[in-house]
Amino acid sequence: MEINKQNAPMRLSADTAATSQVRNLFISIFYNQKDWCTLFANLFEPLAKEISSIDPLSKYVTHFSYKRGENIGITWYLSIVTVDVTSKIIDKKSIAFLRENRSKPKVNKSRINSIFKNFPVNSQHYNLHFFPFFSTTHLSITEVELLVSTVTQLISAYFSEETIDDECKFTLTLYLHLIMANCVIKNVDKTFLQKMLIHPHVNAINPRTDDYLCSFFETELTVREIINDISNDHYFSRPENKLFQSWQAACNGIIQNHFLIKSSVDGLAPAFKEMSDLITEQLGLSKNGQEMTIFFLCKCINE
Repeated sequence: MEINKQNAPMRLSADTAATSQVRNLFISIFYNQKDWCTLFANLFEPLAKEISSIDPLSKYVTHFSYKRGENIGITWYLSIVTVDVTSKIIDKKSIAFLRENRSKPKVNKSRINSIFKNFPVNSQHYNLHFFPFFSTTHLSITEVELLVSTVTQLISAYFSEETIDDECKFTLTLYLHLIMANCVIKNVDKTFLQKMLIHPHVNAINPRTDDYLCSFFETELTVREIINDISNDHYFSRPENKLFQSWQAACNGIIQNHFLIKSSVDGLAPAFKEMSDLITEQLGLSKNGQEMTIFFLCKCINE
């Protein structure tokens, strides 16, 4: 098993470090995707409970990545007061887990030798990512952290007992986007959403419309069922949908804030697109997957 601690494995949070007193720990765990659910159920959640007993304000967010191999990036938010202790616990428990719960490496069928080889399965590395601190022009870091924290909770709740595959990721992506779209309708109106979804910021012209149309027709009944669910306020009041209610509340607040600042399609579309980009990045979706999601939204809203 390989553990790679690059220089300075911790850094101050992108919030103002002097006031937040938080340090971030950025770890990438390389593990076969079919076993990712094991990481949430048997490593991340138990570890989070242990760390919170020492640092009650600690939290973590995750994102799926395929850079240099299948991996989950985890970002810890740790109090600067106890970080020396908590970071050592995280490191020790992660190493032990990877040693005792080895994931089987996938056979690489590619005939092309990459310049940058994949990292070994069952290894952890520091500072390969700085998620979610990438550049957002319209969303504040507070809004970003609220969104990614909610999605992390959804992933942990719904994917901890089942294989995480492309279909699961796309389904969750679609749910999150449809709830975002429904929030726009409720806060403004449907016509505004229709205009926003064809805005250049949100929906760039792509050459794969026919492919997306075929996929839409194959799944249309399921998509319509999802829309019917989330259009009903009682759906969010059910205990099993509590986290989707949290996502709805987060989206409502952000959409209201940005619409108040500039109540036009030009004003809200860039923020909506950044929310979509954030979901895409966090769930490790391809650009085509994001385009197909927006295409599905357009088809549903315009019919």
